[in-house]
Amino acid sequence: MSALDDSSAPVRSYCFSGAAGKAYADAADWTSRVATGWIRTHGRDPIRLHESADRVHLVGGSTRLDANDEPILWNRVTYILTRPGSSWGIQARFSLGAYDGREDEAATSVASDAATGVVRRYYGALATGDGNTSAELCRYPLIDVGVGERPTEYRGLTVRAAQAGPEGVLVEVLADHANGGAERTVLVVGRWSGACRIAGISRILNP
Repeated sequence: MSALDDSSAPVRSYCFSGAAGKAYADAADWTSRVATGWIRTHGRDPIRLHESADRVHLVGGSTRLDANDEPILWNRVTYILTRPGSSWGIQARFSLGAYDGREDEAATSVASDAATGVVRRYYGALATGDGNTSAELCRYPLIDVGVGERPTEYRGLTVRAAQAGPEGVLVEVLADHANGGAERTVLVVGRWSGACRIAGISRILNP
């Protein structure tokens, strides 16, 4: 199930169930990729950005290469792995979109600044109980992979871009709660209709 109802939007968050996951796999078609000159895909080494006993934020991605090993397309993704029972599985996938092989550092920097600004505003609204503002900063339907009540009083809050592209950013939040707890959160942020919005959230409480 996609978190976005705009199929042209580059940033997507997904939540998989059994039937939806099978349908997603069955729909895969390599024809269009081969037509671009695609020969192989080079995967990025995955990084455990945050982890707990029952959840991992796994950051990764890949680059499609042609016969000369020149980049055709790259993507950056974060997998939300959870263990609700005795086994692990992918509960959600936050994608920053797929772009051509050129790295646009200027556009990526602008996107990172805008996305982290939105997330700081979001947390500021949560802290003051401003539900209207926090809701306006999100894209709907919103994928929220979280369980439990999150405190809104913080002793410390660190916000940074963990992964970024020209149209989408994965923002990391490290927060120490006033009650002594903590959270390690990722939010995927993209731009729609000229404004940055949060499309997906996954948080690990008291890691």
